[in-house]
Amino acid sequence: MTTQWSIQFDWNRNGDYADAHDDQTARVISARWTLGMTEPYQLTAGDMMLKLILSNSDAHLSPENATSPLYGLVAFSGADYDKRRNH
Repeated sequence: MTTQWSIQFDWNRNGDYADAHDDQTARVISARWTLGMTEPYQLTAGDMMLKLILSNSDAHLSPENATSPLYGLVAFSGADYDKRRNH
């Protein structure tokens, strides 16, 4: 049985994930995640982690792109953000 995933963002935070640009599945280059338990017989779960690499060759997801329909909705902040972005 094949599992199919979708990658969706609730850009306008209305809880429906159904707006025009919420589904970003077609942009996924790779996705890796852990649910906290990374070793056999691990007593305490670590942090959950998602590493998601998306295609942004058209700058659609770039916060500084004023022509993107997502302008003003995409923001990158915090110490965990890896500032390596390739367009």
